[in-house]
Amino acid sequence: MDAQPLQTAVEGLVKAFLDAKTARVDISQALYLVAAELDTTELLGEISKRLHGLTTALLASIQDAAFADASAAAFMLRAAMTGTTRAVFERGATPAAVRGLRTELVTMCVAYLRAVALEKAALSR
Repeated sequence: MDAQPLQTAVEGLVKAFLDAKTARVDISQALYLVAAELDTTELLGEISKRLHGLTTALLASIQDAAFADASAAAFMLRAAMTGTTRAVFERGATPAAVRGLRTELVTMCVAYLRAVALEKAALSR
């Protein structure tokens, strides 16, 4: 992955995540409604492992921050993203709510990562 500043990396991650979720809002809403009823453990487990690896690699590539435990930060970041998005979809995912989600999710994710990140400049001293 190409090294990017934290803000840029998070904006790209959130955009890709929400673009996938909002390509067909009706289908995403239906999937969230039935997900609890289905046994998707095996399917979601493999997808989750892949996404976790990709998110961890993204965090490791950030130019202006490092993480003592990139894997833990990636897990918490993904949990925050998926939980917040699920809440919006379970409440109807109106166009206004999705627009707000696009902005607020970036703010939340950047704030979290800045809080747990180590300054790369400080590490090189």
